[in-house]
Amino acid sequence: YEAAEPTTTNAYRLTIKGLSEEDSSILTGTHPNAILILSNFLIGCRASGMLVELADFDGGASAGQYPGNASALILVNQNNEARLQARFASNLENFTKKYGDDFPDAAYTLTPVESPKKVIQNDDAANMLSLLYTTINGVYKTSEGSEGGTTLAVANIGKLTTKSGKMHVRIMARSVDDTVLAEMTESYHATAFLSDATFRVVSSSAVWPYD
Repeated sequence: YEAAEPTTTNAYRLTIKGLSEEDSSILTGTHPNAILILSNFLIGCRASGMLVELADFDGGASAGQYPGNASALILVNQNNEARLQARFASNLENFTKKYGDDFPDAAYTLTPVESPKKVIQNDDAANMLSLLYTTINGVYKTSEGSEGGTTLAVANIGKLTTKSGKMHVRIMARSVDDTVLAEMTESYHATAFLSDATFRVVSSSAVWPYD
C-alpha cells in the first residue's frame, strides 16, 4: 500500500483483547474473530459517510489460531469525533451482549492517542477492508441431508499485519475434500483480485476425517 499524509487530526487506538485463541480446528464453542469485528466496525463507519483514516491494523497470532486480539490506529476529523464515539458505544454494547458471558475478561476499547505522521492511502485502506469483508471465513460448506449438517470445509482468517508498507493476511483453510479445497482456492484468487491483492497457497498438509 501507499502511505499518505493524514487529512484528519484526532487519532484513536481501537483494540480488542481476550477472545478465543484456540486452534481453528475446534469448531465447538464460541470463537469470534477479533480482526473481523474491528474491520466490520470500520466498514460501518465509512458506509455511514464518516471519514475514517487507517494508519495501521494488526491482529492474531497465527493462521491456525482464532484471533483473540486485534488493534487498529485510526484518525477522524473533529466533526466526526462524536459520531465515532457514539457508534463505538453501540458496538461495544453489542459486543458485551454477544461475548461477555463466554469471555468475561475480554476488553474492547477506543483510546485517544498521538496522531501518526503517515496513514494508509485511502483507496488502499478501502481495498484492505473490502478484502476482509469478502474473504471466506468460518464454515464454508456442510453436508446435505444430515441433521445439523456435517462441516466439510472451514476457514480461519488468523493473522493480519500492515507493517513495512505491506498488508499480509494469513488464512488456514481446512477440508477433507480436494474438490472443495480447489473451490476455495479459486474463490480466494477471485476475492484478492477484486481488492487489488494477490493470493497464494503457502503450504499444505494432509488431514483426516473423524467423528
